[in-house]
Amino acid sequence: MATDHGLGRISCSSDTARFVQGGVVKPFRCVPQMRDDSPYKSPAEAAPTVRPRRLRRWFLGGFAIVFVAMLILMNQYYYTGDALVQCKLWQFYLLEMRRAFISSDVFGPTTGSGGHAFVMFLQHVGIASVGGLISLGIGAFVARPRA
Repeated sequence: MATDHGLGRISCSSDTARFVQGGVVKPFRCVPQMRDDSPYKSPAEAAPTVRPRRLRRWFLGGFAIVFVAMLILMNQYYYTGDALVQCKLWQFYLLEMRRAFISSDVFGPTTGSGGHAFVMFLQHVGIASVGGLISLGIGAFVARPRA
């Protein structure tokens, strides 16, 4: 078989074709053409392009909801040196930060409570992370591909 412009000759055997031009053989693969009435679809047609799932937003949303809810609703006890005071978690964090910055470095009954605030913060972040993971699971269930 010769090309229209006389540039070379295409020889085809089985599924490999060779284009001969000036004594150089360039093999390439013959891809069989699908008929339009074929029940089979190419991979590009079978799997439509889907936008990537936004599961990170689900996690961050659940994390933020639980984090803020704990700040507002959870009670924490704070020792002032004279009495035990019940306050909200956000107030506890503010009191501990103020105590850390205004510290006179004198040992007393409230010395060393910064460690308690740090542990409380780690627990706060851990529980909020669990809330984020639960929200992530809900998001994965909602965004799962439909069969």
